[in-house]
Amino acid sequence: MKKLLSRITIFVFAMTMVVGNVFAAEQSSLYLDAYRAWLTPEAGGVIDVTIDVQAVDYMDDVGALGVEIWESADGGDTWDCVRSYDSWMYPELLTQNDYLYYDTPISHQGTPGYKYYAIVEVYAGDSTGWDSKEYQTYTVTARR
Repeated sequence: MKKLLSRITIFVFAMTMVVGNVFAAEQSSLYLDAYRAWLTPEAGGVIDVTIDVQAVDYMDDVGALGVEIWESADGGDTWDCVRSYDSWMYPELLTQNDYLYYDTPISHQGTPGYKYYAIVEVYAGDSTGWDSKEYQTYTVTARR
């Protein structure tokens, strides 16, 4: 009986994974394949923003349309957007004629001991269209 119950549980789990993957494939973008971003606290309060975007194929532009840096001086109870970067003013946020963007284009001067996170609008587009998604990083604390 235990063996039968174990096999049924494994079967249900496997079917859940298959159905979940099919649903995820239906929801995937025609332009963005994978994306992520993260913050790295450096000495002196500097916060590096690293962006990794993979398009489904070569695109006219791939990377980020913009980045917002959010700061908390009170341990995370309240947050303020302290800096915005957009690709029109910071063209290093995008690369042209490629399928992959991987770079650390922003080093933000933060305040040691304060907490930070970023909202990154990732992007991929060509002559047939485009897509963008917002991605929020984990929170980090600026180092001394």
